[in-house]
Amino acid sequence: MKAQKTKSVCPKCRKVIDAVLIRKGNRVMMKKHCGKHGTFEEIVYDAKQFERVMKSMKYLSKPKNVPACPYDCEHCTAHQSQTILAIMDLTNRCNLNCRYCFANAAKSRYVYEPSLHQIDAMFSSIKKREPACNAVLFSGGEPTLRNDLPDIIRMATGMGFEVPLIATNGIRLATDLEYARKLNAAGLYLIYLSFDGFSDATNHEKRNHRIVERLLENCRRAGLQIMLVPTISRENSREAFRFIQFAARNADVVRGVNFQPVSFCGRMDAEERKMSRYTISDLCLDIEKQSDGVLKESEFYPVPSIVPFQKMLSRPGKVEMPLFTVHPLCGRATYIFKDKDRLVPITKVMDVPRLISLFDMAARYGKNGKGGNLAMVAMLREMKKSVHFDEMPEKSNMFKLLLQLILKRDLGTVLEIQSNSTFVGVMHFQDGYNMDLERLKRCGIHYVTPSNSLVPFCAYNNLGYRDRIEKKFSVPLDTANGLPGRENAEGRI
Repeated sequence: MKAQKTKSVCPKCRKVIDAVLIRKGNRVMMKKHCGKHGTFEEIVYDAKQFERVMKSMKYLSKPKNVPACPYDCEHCTAHQSQTILAIMDLTNRCNLNCRYCFANAAKSRYVYEPSLHQIDAMFSSIKKREPACNAVLFSGGEPTLRNDLPDIIRMATGMGFEVPLIATNGIRLATDLEYARKLNAAGLYLIYLSFDGFSDATNHEKRNHRIVERLLENCRRAGLQIMLVPTISRENSREAFRFIQFAARNADVVRGVNFQPVSFCGRMDAEERKMSRYTISDLCLDIEKQSDGVLKESEFYPVPSIVPFQKMLSRPGKVEMPLFTVHPLCGRATYIFKDKDRLVPITKVMDVPRLISLFDMAARYGKNGKGGNLAMVAMLREMKKSVHFDEMPEKSNMFKLLLQLILKRDLGTVLEIQSNSTFVGVMHFQDGYNMDLERLKRCGIHYVTPSNSLVPFCAYNNLGYRDRIEKKFSVPLDTANGLPGRENAEGRI
């Protein structure tokens, strides 16, 4: 590969500096130099996988030059990607103390906890953006420490957010069935369960493997659905495929796994990165090895691969949706199906590359008029040839569901597709060592703040936004007991 110039930041002083992506052996490395703090070199990706996933850059627009990037995100109008998922931190309090966490009241000595009035205004600020984001993730801290979380979810659904989610360690939901039922009644779409392993050795930060069976049972009884979200590093990578098997085995309540390789921006010692740095490409290779080739790394597709399908759905007369135009190095995903005792990757059921090409054709030629209708008919005819019906799991007619989604484009069909499959994804958030501003400009996951601004995830957690915003809208820790929704922060496992 040719050296690729970009911009990054110094991991020590956070000054914007020049960086270059170069191939070194079988790795793509980022190399950069700060005049004050010296030279830094960081692993970015496996070289062979890098060449392949970067081909989906063709679905993205050319980058814009923003001189103030990345320190004017709250006022930036030139961001390259729309808001796919809005994150709203409801508190920085937690009943755990994980070293890689972004937020912790015990360390900061203040409590950040937006009021219902502020939250209402934050919802409104998201909806003012076009196209409107319909997914909001309530995070923290631990959002279930707020007793008024059901009210907040009800507010979200009332304002048109079809996909309200919560990021949680699951402790309260495992011990409080009534609270879980209240969340379901309020309209909660999905639980993002932070869950790192199946033993004390691999899940020593949370240890919620000890209560995961109780959690699953409570979610079954309450009607809630779960996405496993492991923070993965070399410490727990040996269990990568086990997460997928666990999800498939509990598919009635677990929708899938969304891995997050560890980012060095919490309380982790930065020197640990040399031992613990773990990339998307590492994970995909480990899953292939651990599954004995059942799920190959080549079957994980970069996120923007979905853009042709989205554009095809956004035909004239249809409601516009935010496009998944994130950088290819940010994430990859696939789907698997359970057929009795075997796991079947989506690539065994469908010719995915051919389908992507068909969707791309329909999107390009189907913008309007008679030509659009002809392109759609041609695509539907060819689409059937891309499905391997002999490999289709008995209970999963994915061709029928895909056709139904194209024709109806409704959330109910999406839910049905999810109930017939297991999602497997990976999203690698950046830190000061591997920060690439070309990736940052295309971030689709944005924090919404009480000042009604939207800040990209990796900027918010790495470049001082979190500390500045939380301090502005916080109260001292020793005066926080009177806050609305305040719940005892005990209850450790």
